[in-house]
Amino acid sequence: MSRGVWEARRFTAAWSRAFTVWVDDSWDEPAAPGGYIILWIDEASNLRRSFGVASQVEARGLDLAGSYFAFDASPPPIVTRSQIHLVVLVGNPGGVTIGTRSLDTEIPPRNVP
Repeated sequence: MSRGVWEARRFTAAWSRAFTVWVDDSWDEPAAPGGYIILWIDEASNLRRSFGVASQVEARGLDLAGSYFAFDASPPPIVTRSQIHLVVLVGNPGGVTIGTRSLDTEIPPRNVP
């Protein structure tokens, strides 16, 4: 998940529950279809990632109220750092939530011109 953001050329959308980055693998500058990574927190409490036509769940059981993305600037093309804060609900075998665990990471895209 972090590697895709780290390899990005720029953010093209940035919200508290979703963002899109452009990955220019060929370094030829025009944005090609399928050259975007989208990361979002869906309403079913999943962290999802799509690249091109492929989409997958990266994490399940997120706390929707506590998980978010944050950025150092606005509008998206001038973002140079992103923060991902995820809170996962931890339950017992009976399905009762007994606590939370959190993940915080800050990712600077290395390929920003």
